[in-house]
Amino acid sequence: MTLPEYHQKFTSLAKFAPTLVSTPTDRIEEFRKKLRPDLRSRVSVLTCVDFAEAYDLIARADSDLSACIEYLKTNNVSSSTHRPINSIFKGKRPFQESSNSHFSKKGKSVQTHSMASENKSRGWKHPLCDTCGRHHPGECWLAQGLCLGCGKPGHFRRDCPTNPGKPFPTAQLSAIQHQHDLR
Repeated sequence: MTLPEYHQKFTSLAKFAPTLVSTPTDRIEEFRKKLRPDLRSRVSVLTCVDFAEAYDLIARADSDLSACIEYLKTNNVSSSTHRPINSIFKGKRPFQESSNSHFSKKGKSVQTHSMASENKSRGWKHPLCDTCGRHHPGECWLAQGLCLGCGKPGHFRRDCPTNPGKPFPTAQLSAIQHQHDLR
């Protein structure tokens, strides 16, 4: 189903579920939830509150995605190259996972530019960590047994002498708060 067809069907069916789409924000979120996964990931951080404006942005993203796919096909770029789409268009080297991280002078891991730009397009500065569920650069301090406040071993964030204060909220609570902030 094309995006205009989905828009038409969504609009006609929304009449039967007025409580589900009672506010413009709810309407945008419900519309976004049912998009194709490849398109949904590109528009997951929409911040507009006008449905027509949101649809225009989604349509533009759909058009850009189609153009990208066409470009890849016409230039015989195989999907097995695992190159981020952003790096193809910007001429950047692809992000490559390796066992050795790139470290800055302070000893903290730094991210390659292509991965950083890919996450910025989704609204995140850093990739999502599978270990702690947060977005951060480099190797996870939690996995290494380091303090999440200062990065040093021997204590937890709640007991951090360098950065005293409340412990960070859990990843699940952070995600709920982020969703609430988007509404």
